[in-house]
Amino acid sequence: MSKIRRHYSSDFKAKVALAAFKGDQTTSELAARFEVPPFHGSPADPTPGTAPAHAPRFLR
Repeated sequence: MSKIRRHYSSDFKAKVALAAFKGDQTTSELAARFEVPPFHGSPADPTPGTAPAHAPRFLR
């Protein structure tokens, strides 16, 4: 059996994004509040504050 993929409206996405931008809740708390699966990032995410490898040399 396959899962049914949920589609979220633009308004809903904006609400979640604004709540996440405030930064007063963790991603797990936001996921529970908005009833969406939690996002934990990927292991390939760089350390916060570092420039990506494709950034211009003056940003590295």
